[in-house]
Amino acid sequence: MKLAALLPFLAAFLLTGCATPSPEDSLVDALGALDAAPSIQSKVYPQKIVGRWYGDQPTREGGRKRWSPRYTAGGYLDIEFIITDRSGEATVTRDNCIWAVHGDFLLTTELRPDGPRKWAVRSEPQAWIVYKIIHLDDSEFRYRSLITGVEYVVHRVADNFEIPVE
Repeated sequence: MKLAALLPFLAAFLLTGCATPSPEDSLVDALGALDAAPSIQSKVYPQKIVGRWYGDQPTREGGRKRWSPRYTAGGYLDIEFIITDRSGEATVTRDNCIWAVHGDFLLTTELRPDGPRKWAVRSEPQAWIVYKIIHLDDSEFRYRSLITGVEYVVHRVADNFEIPVE
């Protein structure tokens, strides 16, 4: 399926204003927007994605990005990042998100730390990130950002995995 065919549906979804929805409503709205694209083939990915993964790849700037996402069956996603710039200086960050899969697409939106956690709303297009699932099996997960075109590869690790300190 061509990305151009999906863009009008995503644009309509992202540009529609609304009150702050519950997490369930946010995911239902996101999936509803994708439902409008009838050519999306449905696959059973969510059960395979649940668990902890680890990725390590070079950055475009000559540094290194290491990250470990943990997807829960309840739709939460916790990601720890260690980004090392080309001089060797490392920055550690953590993102808390919600996630869903529809067809060949992974949707994520960040949970916000300002007071009670506030869910992203459709009027904030930058809040939703959509990835094309390229490959998923029990040990490897490859996906591509529809925004940047960058392809990411992660491998399944134990639930107690921690990113190695260098």
